[in-house]
Amino acid sequence: MRRPRLLTTLVAATLLAACSGGPEGTDESDAPPPRGDDSAVEEQDPTAAGEACAEAFAQAAAGDGELEAAIGACEDIASFTSAAAEHPDALGDVEPQVWLADACTEATDPAVTESALCAEVAGEQS
Repeated sequence: MRRPRLLTTLVAATLLAACSGGPEGTDESDAPPPRGDDSAVEEQDPTAAGEACAEAFAQAAAGDGELEAAIGACEDIASFTSAAAEHPDALGDVEPQVWLADACTEATDPAVTESALCAEVAGEQS
């Protein structure tokens, strides 16, 4: 007689534990404290051109520089495309990705061919 009662008690305890409502809820006190203004990181638009990239395009559009300088100055295709949109006179009627693919393919200067931007272009074309 003791065995069925013990078994019933164990089954009841297991069911009670399993159906107890799950994990404890969380509230605002569980969140980490907010960062102070001095540790806040300024959010950037991922498609925004970097300063050096935009400057290279501005100089090329004004006729004061070669657009190949933008290959070394722009960090990625998104920043190159963004700078091209900001300075449409730099490329004329050529699409930024087309100009960039041609420039990386035809370049002989290692500073251009080994740039992060041309490496990204090569990865996208493969």
